[in-house]
Amino acid sequence: MAVYAAREGDTILIYDSDYNESIFLTKNLKFVGVGNPSLPDRLYYNGHSLSLSGFGFGPISVSNMPDMNTVESDGVIYWFLKGNHFKSNKSNAEALVCYNKAIELDSSFVLALNKKAMVLMDMSRYEEAIYILDQAIAIDAYWFSLWGNKGIAFYMLNRYDDAISAYDQVLELKPNSTSYMNLKGNALYSLGKYDDAIQAYDHALSINPQFANAWKNKGASLKALGRMAESDAALAKAKELENEA
Repeated sequence: MAVYAAREGDTILIYDSDYNESIFLTKNLKFVGVGNPSLPDRLYYNGHSLSLSGFGFGPISVSNMPDMNTVESDGVIYWFLKGNHFKSNKSNAEALVCYNKAIELDSSFVLALNKKAMVLMDMSRYEEAIYILDQAIAIDAYWFSLWGNKGIAFYMLNRYDDAISAYDQVLELKPNSTSYMNLKGNALYSLGKYDDAIQAYDHALSINPQFANAWKNKGASLKALGRMAESDAALAKAKELENEA
């Protein structure tokens, strides 16, 4: 729960005790051992980075994700990983069954809640996805992916103001996320707020000038404002970058 409660880059103190639960990161963190503690071997990056110091019992074994063959059969992680397998194969109904089993075993397992929401979105069940994401956010309000997925679900429901609010939460947690700046721009464009959309795209391009999609979307916004020469230049830049890719 300390991982879920932490903000990006926080330091978590690990005191000398027995830790038997698996740990899945949901943000980049620092773990500092106090009193030479040891951690279980079930510590998973989940695509994030982890700084470790102060652990006196040798190196701690970590990996990005567990292998389904190495976890307890019929346990929460088993069902989560099985759900991931079905999701990667676009077997959404089967994935949903697996994620539900994982959540039944551990209702606070935010990774399973997030993946369940993503499957529901793949099935165009956006209202249900938002409901699940709200459950996950109540547990881990600082994992930007939850807010990002919520924003996408709102956007698909044409609830553009709500999508912008969710993207703003992402950008508070990940200020340099060009992809979510671009998505915020798309929601502003859908509301007819073309000048604001251009500001969002320009913000993304100030961080990554090679972001072809942001150039394309900026071009569309400029065209909507009747600024045709600027639009043509932005669209030409997008095409140039796409051809280089």
